[in-house]
Amino acid sequence: DMISLYGGLAFNRFPVSDIEVYHPENEELLAKLRATTNVVPIYAGVNLHPIKLGFLVPYLTASLNYNYISSSVDITYSDITFPYSTSPAYSRLGYGLGAGLDIELKLLTLYVEGKYNELNLIGSEENEKSENYLSLTFGIIF
Repeated sequence: DMISLYGGLAFNRFPVSDIEVYHPENEELLAKLRATTNVVPIYAGVNLHPIKLGFLVPYLTASLNYNYISSSVDITYSDITFPYSTSPAYSRLGYGLGAGLDIELKLLTLYVEGKYNELNLIGSEENEKSENYLSLTFGIIF
């Protein structure tokens, strides 16, 4: 099969900034705050397998992504981390383009894939800057 269709859901977290809070008198670390951007892409795509080299199958991939995006602040206090606040979430349509390699074994297939993901191609606000990231995925297909 030269062409295969796929779909899925992922969860990505990108740390934006860290803040440490110290006691003013003895410099003891009291808490850590971490601002994070959270991205949940729901995607459908196509893989193109142009050649097969024995058990190695390189491919090109493209996907259309519905991205659910939010920001949150997590607090670490006494080695316990808990969410403190979350900003209102928003969604954007985007895409992913990449390449990968399937390693076909007898009982399963291993794969590695690199992909460029554009989060806000469609639905962005005026003057909203482009949001994107690179992903590297390792997986097993049964």
